[in-house]
Amino acid sequence: MIDRFFAEVFAKKIKERLDKNKLKKIERELFLIEGMSIKLSIEFFEKLHLQLKQIMNDSESFELQILDEICQIQSSKDKAVITILDKSLINELLYDFGDDNIRRILLTIMKNELVITDILKQTHVSKTSGYRIIEDLIIKGLIIETKMILSKSKKISKFKCIFEEIVFRLNNERILIEIVIPKKDLEKSSIMKILWQN
Repeated sequence: MIDRFFAEVFAKKIKERLDKNKLKKIERELFLIEGMSIKLSIEFFEKLHLQLKQIMNDSESFELQILDEICQIQSSKDKAVITILDKSLINELLYDFGDDNIRRILLTIMKNELVITDILKQTHVSKTSGYRIIEDLIIKGLIIETKMILSKSKKISKFKCIFEEIVFRLNNERILIEIVIPKKDLEKSSIMKILWQN
């Protein structure tokens, strides 16, 4: 699911745009009713959406404007291409793919689900660095746990990158980054279920 990848930027843009009273009311209601922050509520978007609807007449338009500032989405039968427009997300991806160890880890799990030990073996990243990098990538929302498997009577997680392809386009005026994800993953997104239409 791609919601965690967008959560921080989406939450920041909501906080910048809402007046202080509306923001305090939403933060309070989310905390009291749902036990979560605005950032966490992005991953369970229907909860934030309901709170925004209660205080705004045009909440869906507000949410769509924010989504349109962050990305553009085009889909085909089985794939979705997301063009990243937000500069902080672009900078984050440039940084991650500029780091040799992070890039090797992401490229290894773009199309394959692997357990951490296999990721580290295939990438030749040290155990200490590898675990730290993988934890950071999970927090950023760039990789997700796909399933649990049984190994030597222990349950261990398999991980995969949220996208199957990434394209960097550079021209004189700006940098464009496109990520390609399976359409079924886009449809699982709580943000996209509410805001994005085919």
